[in-house]
Parts: sequence; C-alpha cells; structure tokens
Amino acid sequence: MGRRAALALLAVVAVLLAGACGDGEKPARGRIAFVSDRVADGVAEIYTVAADGTGLARLTTAPPFSPESPPTGVQAYAWSPDGQKIAFASDRDGNLEIYVINADGSGLTRLTESPGTDTLPRWSPDGKRIAFVSLRDSNAEIYIMNADGTDQTRLTRDPTDDFFGVLGIAPDPWSPDGQSIAFQRGSLFQEDGAPILDIHVMNADGSLQLRLTQGDPALFSGWSPDGKKIIFLTGGLEGPEVYVMNADGSGQTRLTENLPADHVPGFPVWSPNGKDIAFMAEREGQDVIHIMKADGSGQTALTTGACDGLLGLSWSPDGQLIAFTRGCDFEEVEVWVMKADGSSPTRIAEAPAFFPAWAPTR
Repeated sequence: MGRRAALALLAVVAVLLAGACGDGEKPARGRIAFVSDRVADGVAEIYTVAADGTGLARLTTAPPFSPESPPTGVQAYAWSPDGQKIAFASDRDGNLEIYVINADGSGLTRLTESPGTDTLPRWSPDGKRIAFVSLRDSNAEIYIMNADGTDQTRLTRDPTDDFFGVLGIAPDPWSPDGQSIAFQRGSLFQEDGAPILDIHVMNADGSLQLRLTQGDPALFSGWSPDGKKIIFLTGGLEGPEVYVMNADGSGQTRLTENLPADHVPGFPVWSPNGKDIAFMAEREGQDVIHIMKADGSGQTALTTGACDGLLGLSWSPDGQLIAFTRGCDFEEVEVWVMKADGSSPTRIAEAPAFFPAWAPTR
C-alpha cells in the first residue's frame, strides 16, 4: 500500500471510530495547537503557533527512553474551554495515559494510571470534568473524571465498544450545556466486514442512554453550538454522506445529496455561530475543503490542493478563519490557515504537522 493510500485509510478509520464567515479584514488572534513528530527521535509531541505562523513553541517532551522501544507520543489532545490548559493522551511513560499541561508547557500532570489504554480526553464546557475512553476493563468504554484526575467513574457498560472518536480529530462529545454526552456504540470490524455503529446520547452521569440512529453505520461528528442538533455521517463505507438531526434523534436530514461516487465527505465541523459547516470531500483523487449552510445549501469548494483537510479542520473562535492540513504523505503534511471564504491561504506550520485545533477564547 502506498503512503498516500495508507494516509487516506487512516483518515477513514479515524472518522469511523472517530465559526461564521466574517467580512472583516482584521485577522483572528489566538494560537493553534498541532501534533508533530518533527524531531529526530520521531516521537509525536504538541506544539502551538500563532495564527500568523509566528511564535512556534513546543509544549511536550517525552522523558528519556530506550531506542529499542520508543514511545509513539501524543495520540490525542484537547484544549480546555478557557484555552489555558491542554489535556492529552500519550504513551510517554510506557502505557497510553492521560495528562494535562498548561498552555505554555508548564505544569505537566499525569491524570490516569491504569493497566489498560486511556485516551481521547475531552473537557466539559465548564472545564471541571474530562470525559475519556478507556480499555481498562477489556473493551472500550466511556469514563469521566474531575479535571484534576480524581473521581474516575465508568459511564457505559456494554459488551460492544463505546467511544467518541480516535486520534486528534475526534469530535467533542459534550453538549454545549454540559448536560449530555454523545458517543458511538458498536464495532468497526465485524467478521462479515460490515461495521455496526450507532450514535447514542446519555446524561453526563451515564444515565438515560438513548440510541439516536440505526441502520447504516452512523458516525457522530459534533453538536451544533446551540445544542439543538447533531451532525453526523452515514451511508456506509462506500460513500458516507453528511446528515443532521435533532438532539433527540428526530428530523434526520441529508445535507450532501447525490454526491458522486468518488466524493467522500468527512470531518464536518460547525462554525462557531452554527450558520455554516466546513467539511472535507474527495473528488477525482483530490481532497478538497467545502463549506455549506447549516441546511446544506450553498455548497462551495474552498480549496483546490491535494489532501486538504485530511488530518484536521478547525474554525477560529470568531469564525473568520479556518486552520487545516495540506499534504498527502505524513512527512509532507503541513498546517495552513485561510479565511472562511477560502481566500488568503497561508502556511503556518511546516511538515510534519497535523491535527490542528484553535485555542478557545473567553
């Protein structure tokens, strides 16, 4: 398998497991985090950079390790709602565990310590709790803990897997009011090759677990900013489409209607005001970033580069800019920023750089 094909396959698996357009010319402020294994040891670490490409800073550094068994490094991360901290999953100490660090790289603290994998940390909207996925009890289940790592509690108990994504592009499972958590239940790999995945939602304490979808595999992609709707992918591996539904599962509506067979949408992301949706789609071998209104109208291609958005899309908090990845091979993937209308694309982080995420502002 070629490198580009392998990268594309990784992106598809990541999805399966796992703002508004402004007219002003003033660039959005803030910093963008990303993951890179650019140093000689090949360990993936977290970096941040300003939206104009200045002020590159490395936040994490793995402790000394044996060359015979090097860690992979950071495999998932998330900004705290106030943009002051980053929670991340790393095998820096041998096992995949969850850590937290200040936005300037200080105050590294380990939050979990279990024999099984702990990964995909996601902060509650008030910043007081962190939901995460753990295999400490043999299969993937969803847990919750306080932001300091105390009171780790299992929320789901199902013989199949419960999760809300994989890698750095996993969607935020928390509803904007912090009362609910959306997740996927099922199994990606079946003996007959057909995945079984349904979207569920539960209260933040694990109660009232409700299935919202059934039929074709459905892939949770995010809550609308007002918490009234959920965007998701469904339609099977051969050609998933972008859908939206009410938060209770009703009103399921297809947004990307009758796309060509080679046009595979992925990673839909709401704008901060909920009026627009950015997503990646492949057409004739080129991964292109599109934008559309929340009702699916006005679908417009924003980029023309190869593999744009394949490993991440992120809106700036004010909705004026979009950070995205460009590049087909891991060693070629860069982070770029463009205006929300697709103009003024600018490279802000050289390869390798992937999974960009804009720091929240309050």
